[in-house]
Amino acid sequence: MNPMAALDTPEVSGDVLLLIAAIFVVAIILMAAFLTFLYYRDRSEDKRSKK
Repeated sequence: MNPMAALDTPEVSGDVLLLIAAIFVVAIILMAAFLTFLYYRDRSEDKRSKK
């Protein structure tokens, strides 16, 4: 019994799964970039406040 057979229905094609996976990857990258931006912005503000 192939576990992927359940996903291989006519309604859900491989292209749709690929699109969903791509959206997840882009969302994760954007979230990581946003958190990195906030982290570096906070660090630069800390340096300015120490002066």
